[in-house]
Amino acid sequence: MKKLSFLVISITFLFALTASSASAWTYCFQDSAFTPQYQMSLDANNSVRGQAVLAGNPSFPAPIVGEYIANHLIISIAYLESNGLRYYDIVIPSQMQGQTWAVYNQDATFYDTPHAAQLVPCGADTDSNATASGAIE
Repeated sequence: MKKLSFLVISITFLFALTASSASAWTYCFQDSAFTPQYQMSLDANNSVRGQAVLAGNPSFPAPIVGEYIANHLIISIAYLESNGLRYYDIVIPSQMQGQTWAVYNQDATFYDTPHAAQLVPCGADTDSNATASGAIE
């Protein structure tokens, strides 16, 4: 019963972090180190789908897919016109912290090694130096 309660609280926390307006997506997050917005929805099976958007960048909009499993939001972003994928493993209901890394499509070698990441609701203060897209630059 405690596990079920914790799961319900965790999912409720995830829903409470939404900052989206009248869009097709339920949630909008940003990596505090990157500029794009991550617009996502969570379905009844805990599958995540969405898109990463950054106006004027040919790698966007980039599809997002993933799962919400055991208090972890695990997603991947497949950048368009790019040869790489970015992954996130974010612990919920913590402060939305976890890890991110990125690999080249052709051989799965890192172009961005695993490091700490924090997601924040869209519109929240992010690092004023966050100008990178997260795609291969």
